[in-house]
Amino acid sequence: MKSLKTLPLILSSLYFITAYAANINITLPVPAGNRSFDSLVGTIFTGITAFGLAVAPIIIVWGGYEIMTAAGNAEKVKTGRKAILYASIGLAGVILAQVVVALVKELVTGAG
Repeated sequence: MKSLKTLPLILSSLYFITAYAANINITLPVPAGNRSFDSLVGTIFTGITAFGLAVAPIIIVWGGYEIMTAAGNAEKVKTGRKAILYASIGLAGVILAQVVVALVKELVTGAG
């Protein structure tokens, strides 16, 4: 019953807030700015590449740590080897993706 008494207060305050906000000119900047689609995709791709190049060495070091601290535990050695293998494959994929994008851009537009 108490919540029913506060409902008109909430609704009336929402009305006044909405009426006040209707008189304010709010403009939100476009996140992409005045960029072209090519520039936006390039920025996103560069960010993903930077993330991959930062994370892969950390995973490789972690895999090495797992192997070094295995103390004869075959499961930990296996986990460390898998981490190093998959991180190396991911790192090669990130670098190869950069090369492929640069090559395609060179072939299509003639600008590298």
